[in-house]
Parts: sequence; C-alpha cells; structure tokens
Amino acid sequence: KMSFDFCYADVLALGDSDEEDPVFEIGIKKKKSHKKASSDQYKKVQEEKKLMEIAAGAKKTRKRNRKKKHDRQYRKPNLKGIEDELLHKETEDFQKDTYHMAQGSDTTCEETKVVPTEATTPTVKGLTEEEVKAADDFIAQYTQMKLDQNFEEQTVTSDIEEERYYGNTEYKLKLAQSTPERILRLTTQMKFRLQEGSGEAYYVIGVGDKGESIGIDKKEMEASLRILHKMATTLELEISIVYINKGRHGEIVKVKVM
Repeated sequence: KMSFDFCYADVLALGDSDEEDPVFEIGIKKKKSHKKASSDQYKKVQEEKKLMEIAAGAKKTRKRNRKKKHDRQYRKPNLKGIEDELLHKETEDFQKDTYHMAQGSDTTCEETKVVPTEATTPTVKGLTEEEVKAADDFIAQYTQMKLDQNFEEQTVTSDIEEERYYGNTEYKLKLAQSTPERILRLTTQMKFRLQEGSGEAYYVIGVGDKGESIGIDKKEMEASLRILHKMATTLELEISIVYINKGRHGEIVKVKVM
C-alpha cells in the first residue's frame, strides 16, 4: 500500500518535470499543421487562378491577331472615309477659288459682259464649264486614236471576262448624266482601284458588269471621258487612252490612270 507522502512526492516530481504533456504537445502540432495546409492550399488556388487569367488573356490576344490578319487579307475598302477625305478637299478647293474670284472682282460692268464665241462648249451634267474645257486635250487624244485605229472599219469585239470586286480594273457602261455627288462616289471608287493596282488603274467604258461588249454612242462616250478626266484631275493623276473597240451598239474605250 502506497503511503500518502510517497504519492504526494511523486506528484511533485512529475509537476517539476521539464517535459511537457505529450498529449497536449501532439494537439498543438496538429493545429499548426492544419493551418499550414490551409495556407498552402489557398496559395495554390490563387496561383491556379493567375495561370487561368494569363491563359485567357493569351487566348484573346491570339484571337485578336487572327482577326487583324483576316481583315488585312480580306479587307473591304473604307469608302466612307475616302469619300469624306475627297469631300473635304473639294470644299477647300472651292473656298480657294471663291477667294481668288473675290480678289479679282474689281472689274467694271462692261468688262463682265459675256461675248459669244464661235465654238460652243458642250455641256456635261455634273461638271462646270471650266471642268469640261479642261478635258479638251484628252478628248482630242481620243478622237485621234479613233482615226489611228480605223474605228469605222473594225468588227464588233467579243465579250470580256466578268468584272472582279477586287483588282485595278473597273467596268462602266457610261458615266454621262452624273450628279456631283455621284462623281464624288466614283472618284472614291477610283482611289480604291488605284490602291488595288499599286497606283495604277484601268477603266473600260462601254461594257457591262458581266463583260458584255455593248458600246455607247460618240456623244455619251465624250461626256463619260470628260467625267473620267475630272475624277483623275481631282486625284492629281495622269490619264491616257489605251484602245478603242467597236461594241454591238457603239464605242468601247479603255483608259489608264496612274
């Protein structure tokens, strides 16, 4: 039988021991390891989120680059932007002309009287009298080429290939009876054809969009060529006749602008 003194001394000895309660120590270690595991898992989740965000951003970048490449390869002409640019230039030119006319208007009434001339200037819808006269040399070149190529003795030419949306060649049956707004749109279209041909474009007047060799009469052809000359002058281009053929109902003229 253990005495009271012995048991009390044992308890005191155990209480004075430097060793900690093993059960309590194990419990503390478990709690610390649990906290550490939660922290590591949280960091891992955050890293995975960052990687997913980076991957998503890279995917969007690749998609955007593919779209840009597709747009460059199969681009459509920005006709609205080009038309605004040309309209702005036309407005500036008109304002300059108006200013110069106002500066040189110190003339008497007798000086401003119109004296009729023997040669009458043809009227072309959509063009001013000065714009019509500016194309006289070009019309003379057209008339001379008709003689050089013996137009009257030619046979009717066959149809040509269908017009393409892209490329530097444009088909027009005729340009006569055009309004200033339509001439502006046609000039925009000419700029697009020049871009497709790296600064060089061709116009075939007197054919349909499918390449039909229809032909138009001399009066309509001269008016169409004067309008074409106005378009080329607006873009500060050189214009020349390539050939003149005979269609089923009149003339077909191919023109080069550059």
